[in-house]
Amino acid sequence: TGNYNPSTAAVYTDYGLLTCNPELGADVMDLFKYLTGYHRQVTFRKLFVAPATMRAHYLTLIDRETKNAREGLPASITCKVNGLDDEVIAAKLYSASQAGVKISLIVRGICCVRPGIPGVSDNIRVVSIVGRFLEHHRVARFENNGYPKYFIGSADWMSRNLMRRVEVAAPIIDPLLQVELQKMLSACLVDATRWEMNSDGTYTRSHLPKQHMIPQESSQAAKSKSSNKNKSKSDDPVNLSEEALSQRSSVVGLQTALMENYKLERRMIKGKIRKASTVRTFR
Repeated sequence: TGNYNPSTAAVYTDYGLLTCNPELGADVMDLFKYLTGYHRQVTFRKLFVAPATMRAHYLTLIDRETKNAREGLPASITCKVNGLDDEVIAAKLYSASQAGVKISLIVRGICCVRPGIPGVSDNIRVVSIVGRFLEHHRVARFENNGYPKYFIGSADWMSRNLMRRVEVAAPIIDPLLQVELQKMLSACLVDATRWEMNSDGTYTRSHLPKQHMIPQESSQAAKSKSSNKNKSKSDDPVNLSEEALSQRSSVVGLQTALMENYKLERRMIKGKIRKASTVRTFR
């Protein structure tokens, strides 16, 4: 979701995906062929690519949530971006809100969607987080009737990104990675340093109840977490649950909570290394 260079890596928060998925790999190959002029690429297998298909794909996903809400099915949208000013996306979000879709927007910078306007955006919430590190990852979650779809990418929901630049978004299919994204999104919505947008476009510090408009973990993700519980505990030095991360974030903020966890992980890893070294020396 960001640039790989030492300057931005020191201050930006981003996600990167390493995958051996053959369809994603083929899409990336086709994209670079398209960029270098080897052939004209119109469609892609898994990737959302701007300016060709990305906005259309996101609009389709928003329409699906709107349809599900009208049919009484679970419907919610959570999006974390740097900015949101695309008029087409904004209009679709308003329509989805009016249909009953619960929408949580975590937008660090400019956001042209106003929350809480009666009859227009009652179901929309807009949060901004500005902290020690620059919140830079772009993540979108669509409830999809209990089988949520997650995407990470390079594009904000801004017209310049969606229609005038080459940008890419990739689906996150692995349930364990989906759990990681859900933990981050849930923690952002209760971050102690967050600012809540009002219906007039101004921001205020707000300490809403932690359960307010936080998308509930899907049954599929819960099953994955349960089935991999033992594995996660053995693989990770500290297995910080969604609830624990959200609780700590509501007190000190997400960035501080993650830094605390990271420092604890490093201490535990160093302890294991020293212990293993002592055992080898003794033998």
